Amino acid sequence: MLEVSDTSLSSGAKVNAVAAAAGLRKLLLALSGKVDLKAAWGALMPGLQAGQVVGIKINVLNRRVPTHPEVVKALVDLLKEGAGLSSGQILVWDRRLDELTKAGFTAQSMGAMVEGTWDDTVAKGTGRGYELSSTCIGGQNTHLSNIMTRRVDHLINLAVMKRHDL
Repeated sequence: MLEVSDTSLSSGAKVNAVAAAAGLRKLLLALSGKVDLKAAWGALMPGLQAGQVVGIKINVLNRRVPTHPEVVKALVDLLKEGAGLSSGQILVWDRRLDELTKAGFTAQSMGAMVEGTWDDTVAKGTGRGYELSSTCIGGQNTHLSNIMTRRVDHLINLAVMKRHDL
């Protein structure tokens, strides 16, 4: 487990974007054991090839403890800088697009694609939704998001700590 301790990272619920980016950079270098960002991403995603899409799975359902947009934006920027990815190769996603938008996650604010498995409580969106066949995880059958199974080639889970009864 790696940790960044910096009193300037946040004030209450507000995240300092500059400090978050610096802390995330330190974590990536420490995790990979590399001295530069390009080498770090190469070690962390060794199979990454031109044209592939990196998905960043976040959580915005609980507005009291969401994945913070400042942290996601920092990660997007570090993927662009170190891995050489374009906006069209980075996909920030969660359960529903309306929840993402309400939490401040838009393509414009993130500098990346932003999609929900569904658009809202009714609309599945174009070509998204959940797999028709279930997958057994931890003894429970679940239907995985098509974003994870069909849309992205690499996955970064930037979720918050929460409990699911899986």
